[in-house]
Amino acid sequence: MLVRHVTVAAEAAGLWVGGGTNAPADPAALSAARAGLEELALTHPPDHLFCSPMDRARSTARLLDVPIEIDDRLRERDFGAWEGRPTDACLAEIDPGWMISTARWLEMPIPGAEPVAAVIERTADLWRDLVADPARCVWCVGHAGSLLGLVSAARGLPLADVWETPLPRGGWVILSR
Repeated sequence: MLVRHVTVAAEAAGLWVGGGTNAPADPAALSAARAGLEELALTHPPDHLFCSPMDRARSTARLLDVPIEIDDRLRERDFGAWEGRPTDACLAEIDPGWMISTARWLEMPIPGAEPVAAVIERTADLWRDLVADPARCVWCVGHAGSLLGLVSAARGLPLADVWETPLPRGGWVILSR
């Protein structure tokens, strides 16, 4: 089970939020997500809950009231110089050619940002650990990039091919091993 953290106020304010911005979860979004996650846990009870170290992910994971194991491989990608800046200003600085496809977008150099290849590598490593014990129902609470990295590893597809997988903030994807 892959669960994306709920919305953070900084995102709602139009700011770029990544691994370098430990923004807290929006309390109203946490309240709204609680019932859905609790219901999902009834049909897919977590035997183990891994979580990103970021505050917004930990707050989302705590809604389940089960023990949490922090796993740094689920952290959000650090977007370097874009962290905490207005999203529109960041995007205005790039050549629009980087936005012609998902594959190009993922290759776009961002000053000081963690390379996408590093996200893919760490999430593939986590996936290998998760499939080592197929009997467990494992939940991972993280971020779009780290969770889609897990989908990429599970399906053996490039990240660009799974990037459009619907995963709204506070939403989930059921991924079988």
